[in-house]
Order: sequence, then structure tokens, then C-alpha cells
Amino acid sequence: MTFRSNIFTEADDVLVLAPDIVIVATGELPVAPAFAGGALTVSSCGILSGDFAPGESVRLWDVAGDQASLQTAVVIAGVAARLEFINQERNIASEVMGMNLTPYLRALQPHGGVFTPAHILEGVSQYCNALTCRIGSEYTNVPMTRTVDQVVVDNGAVPPDDLYFALKPTRRNKGLIGYDALRLVRDIQDRRAAALALEAGRIERRKIDRGGTSGDEVRHQSSRHTAQRQS
Repeated sequence: MTFRSNIFTEADDVLVLAPDIVIVATGELPVAPAFAGGALTVSSCGILSGDFAPGESVRLWDVAGDQASLQTAVVIAGVAARLEFINQERNIASEVMGMNLTPYLRALQPHGGVFTPAHILEGVSQYCNALTCRIGSEYTNVPMTRTVDQVVVDNGAVPPDDLYFALKPTRRNKGLIGYDALRLVRDIQDRRAAALALEAGRIERRKIDRGGTSGDEVRHQSSRHTAQRQS
């Protein structure tokens, strides 16, 4: 078996090996922002991976609304002097539920992070070493600007599918997914979950039959019976 890492595999790299089976598991790459000046921004993946260091004054534009943007904000807040978290929704991180949101807020608020919901980053321009952010809103026609030294964007991620579509015509199954095999795996997982539920119910019934015996007592008695059988 041979492992090759830190390379972008092309279709020819795969075909020259004449493999019987090809499994394409490419992960994801960040989606570049489409607004003017998008090339001047840094992705949240770039911050989290350490490829880019946080600046001193940072505007974080959150499109995805997931935990990646909050994780990025925490990393930036620990380094940057000023952080503003901007998103289009009326609430921050719309895909993150309240109990998961709480520790992020506890980590961000001591650093003075500012949240600006219900706003849209419309573009970025550069003058010397400074970046100017053009910010709008769906609720007003009054534009705003922010001058910073770094703009970070969490625009979600998509899998790089070039390799899959390049290999698809050459494959016997034309790239079809084996749903029957996936369904079998899911059925096995469901059966395991059902078995655990039945076992939990059996233990609860035993507790009731024994007059409300606690879980620790049940385990102790079970261990004692096992030792007796072994002796």
C-alpha cells in the first residue's frame, strides 16, 4: 500500500494506476465571495488552518451562519485589537442553536467583539495597506463603510468535483453511488440502536421488579451473579 499526500490528484494520476475501484473523497474547499474585491478577502478556513494570521482590525462577514464562523471569530478575537462580526440574518449564526452559541459568546465578549446583524458586505476595495468595506442593509438605503486591515469571509464550502466528473465517463458504473450498500450500513446502525434501546428498557424493568433498585445496585448484583456462575 502506498500513501501520497499534499498533492492535487488529476484524472491521469488515477488512470495510470489502472485501479479496480476508485473512491473519491475530496473534502471541501471554501467558496470565494462573488462581490467586487472578493480576492482581497481571506476565508475562514485560511484563518482556522493557520495559513493566514489574523490582522489587527478585522471584519468577519458570515454568510454560512454555522459554527465555523464562530470558531474563526474566537481565533481572531484572541489576537486582533478590533473585531466586528457582520451577517445578513437578524440573528447571528442562525444555524447554531442557543446552548452551542453560549460558550462562543462567553469567549468573544471579553475581547470586545462587536456584532452587526442584518447587514450585508457588498464589496471591498484597497487603498495602500487599508481595506474599505462597503456595507448595506435590506432595511435601509443608508450605506456604511468600514476601514480595516483584514476582511475574513465565511461563505461556506463545496467539494471539489473536478476529479469525480473527469473519471466518471471511464468508470464501469459511470460514477453511480451504491445506495444499496449505504442502506445496508444504515440498517445495521439502526439495529444496533434498537438493541441498545431494548437493553435500556430491560434494565429499567429489572429495576422496577426489584423494587426501584438503583442502577449501581443492579450493576453490582449483576457482577455478583456473574462471579457466582464463574465459581
